[in-house]
Formats: sequence, structure tokens, C-alpha cells
Amino acid sequence: AAPMTEPKFLKLVKDGGEVLQIPRRTAWTQAFSLRAGASLRWEFRVQSHDLGFALRRRAMQKGGSVEVDVVDAKRFPAGVAVAGDWTAIEPCTVVAAFDNAYSLLTPKRVVAKFSVNDPTPKPPTPVSSPPETAYTRRRELNKQQREMAALSQKLDEAKVEGERLKEMAAVTPKAVDNWSDDWATALGSGKKSKGFEDAPPAPSTRELLAFLDTYDDGQRPEFPDEVLPASEFPPPPSPSMKEVSLDDDRTGES
Repeated sequence: AAPMTEPKFLKLVKDGGEVLQIPRRTAWTQAFSLRAGASLRWEFRVQSHDLGFALRRRAMQKGGSVEVDVVDAKRFPAGVAVAGDWTAIEPCTVVAAFDNAYSLLTPKRVVAKFSVNDPTPKPPTPVSSPPETAYTRRRELNKQQREMAALSQKLDEAKVEGERLKEMAAVTPKAVDNWSDDWATALGSGKKSKGFEDAPPAPSTRELLAFLDTYDDGQRPEFPDEVLPASEFPPPPSPSMKEVSLDDDRTGES
């Protein structure tokens, strides 16, 4: 392929590529950390001559870290569009390398673009709080002072209410269990009552009947007349009659 002209090369840069200068007898490398399932994609073009490219995976072995090729090193001629990708099956670090160590005299220019595609969701990025200033500190201090004043006022109100309840408890009569015997003491009179022991006696039957004779509201019950047998009553005594002579009465007249 023919070398790329400068305008065409710069056009690739405008499309999102990055220009890399690879001096002679050196190599350019860049590491990428991939999670399991993530893939690395690359695109590049060499402006002139040729340039080697390889993708290596870092691994720990006895004696330290080593880099193992996952995409074999290969030289690519100028003007050829090269693209590829590689997917990690486990978390790892890969290194993309442009190799110009074999060139003794010629530096190389390449326009390249790398991107990582990670399908797994990323943890949320913590939101950083704005920097604290003297104004915010003063505002927070004023807010705390207002809250403390409100709490102090509520405490004073609670103390006043507590004193009021104590005064009410001091003048309230003490409750008693036996109301019939101690009601006077509970009310503060100091005189006890005997309950129903001093109640007046119940009226007799005769008194009730006498009351019914004088009180009639139309709902008075009717009492049937009972006739006792004559044998239970002795015959009434016959009155004694004394004969008085009329002559004797006249003798007394004057």
C-alpha cells in the first residue's frame, strides 16, 4: 500500500484518532484493565513504511509478572486500515504495543483509536459534596442554634407542665377503696359514715296500705277481699241490758 498523504492522515485524526510518534528502536505500549466479559477494540493506520503491532496479557508467574501474546506480533504496511478486538474471559490486564524496535533509522507515525466495551453494569459513582465555605459553615451553625433554642423552649414548657401536675396531685383527694365507709374522709370532711347502718327502717305493711288509700294514680293494684271462716272468730258478746223504771226517773224531776 502507498503511504498516506498528510491531509488524509489528519482527516483520520479528526474522526477521533490519536497520533502516536514511535521513535526508532523503541516501542509504544498502553495497558487496559478488563473485567470478565469486557472486550478491547482497536483501529489504526500507519502513515508511512510499516509498523509492528501486538496485544499481550499480563500474568503472574514464578519470579514476577510476564506478558503473554494473545494477538501475535505482526508488521502492518502504511495506508492499510487495521481493526480488531479481544474479549477477556476473566479479569485481567492487557497491553497494546506498537513495535518499532527493529527500525534502525526511521521513526514512524500512526493514528490509532482504542475503546473498551464492558457490558456489566458499573457501580454508581459517589457524588462529591460541594466544598465547604465560610458561608455554609455559618449557615449550618445558625441552623443548629435555632434547633437548640427550640429544644430548650420545649424543655421549659415540659418543666412548667410538670410543676402544674404536681400541684394538682397535691390538692386532689386521695382515692379510697371502700367508698361506703370512707367517702367523708376522701372529701376532706374528717367525718366517717357507717354506710347503710343509719338508714331508716322499712315501712310496715299497714303503713303501705294506708299510703295506698291516700294515693291513687290509676295504677294502684287491687287487693282481693279475703273472707275468713266464722269458726276462727268467737261470737261477739251480747250487750247487757238493765231495766230502769220510769217512776224512778220521774221522782228525780222537780
